[in-house]
Amino acid sequence: MDFGVASFWSGSDLSYFEHLCMKSFVDNGYKFHLFTKGPVDNIPDYVEHHDAGEIYQQSDIQSADMCYSNGIYSDIWRVHLLQKTEFMWVDLDVHCLRPIDYEKEFYFGINYKKGTVNNCVLKIPRYSVALHLVRNFHKARVPIPFWWRKQRLDPILDQISQGDLPTLNSLPLTTTGPNMLTWALRTKGEINNGQHFSRYWHFESVLNH
Repeated sequence: MDFGVASFWSGSDLSYFEHLCMKSFVDNGYKFHLFTKGPVDNIPDYVEHHDAGEIYQQSDIQSADMCYSNGIYSDIWRVHLLQKTEFMWVDLDVHCLRPIDYEKEFYFGINYKKGTVNNCVLKIPRYSVALHLVRNFHKARVPIPFWWRKQRLDPILDQISQGDLPTLNSLPLTTTGPNMLTWALRTKGEINNGQHFSRYWHFESVLNH
């Protein structure tokens, strides 16, 4: 277990809920790295605190004056984290039940029935072509989610033909998260490196109960 875990927080102080989830990783032997954007006053002393700007500054992509929602910013930030560090990403609603026997460079859950990836726990190596594909989409002047079905994509293409260009903010929230990641991993053949959801008995999202 020679890797740390990391997460991102912005917008308010942490609740007991987030404290509980972070402490569960520390209690199981992990070093927890919390990156924050903006002031957060109640960060516990058992985590390593960092400024989120160490990983990604919002002006790094698209126009410098573009202001992303916290959800989109978090999705973009997570890709930069995976490309710049050796950390495993975890959502702050994930509770660690016991240490994992970690052997592979890739670690993420797959719903094989639906063919989708869950991004609540992610470990993807820096060299991943799928990560580069996701980042290229984030940087695109006109982000077009061309993996959508025709019926859903056509209205956006009509907008573009009329000069109304989409932005990351105008797309549905999950576009920059699990939907995009699933498409990229599948396109580059890296989705086969994931684990079945049953492997995730090591972790549990408290929100599932």
